[in-house]
Amino acid sequence: MNEEKTNSLNQKEKKVEESVGQYGVEEKIVEKKSKVFYLKIFVDLFFVLTLNVVAFRVALKFLGIEVTNPFAGLLYLITEPLVKPFLNLFPQLLFVSNSSILEGGSIIALILLFLFGKLLIKLIHLIETK
Repeated sequence: MNEEKTNSLNQKEKKVEESVGQYGVEEKIVEKKSKVFYLKIFVDLFFVLTLNVVAFRVALKFLGIEVTNPFAGLLYLITEPLVKPFLNLFPQLLFVSNSSILEGGSIIALILLFLFGKLLIKLIHLIETK
């Protein structure tokens, strides 16, 4: 009975040693790609956050929330540099209540930011594969 327990313990120890050996190989592969991998994650996270903030601006403008609201004012202030080059391309559409605005320039900024983010991720991926 004791021999069976010893054999089963030895087998378990071997499995742990084998799996540790396998993970060691995988860790080396991950370490080799870690800088580019983390760069891709950072760029992707940056563009996801930027797109969400600009989309939130579009939604707040459409709902008619004015600059006097502290949160909306801060959001408009943060997103202004991203959206400003595109605001004069399209007229702002006012709706019935005269407080709801659809900014075409903000929507164009969203589309261009999305495309630029995807392009940057693809370029990083090309660098990674070389």
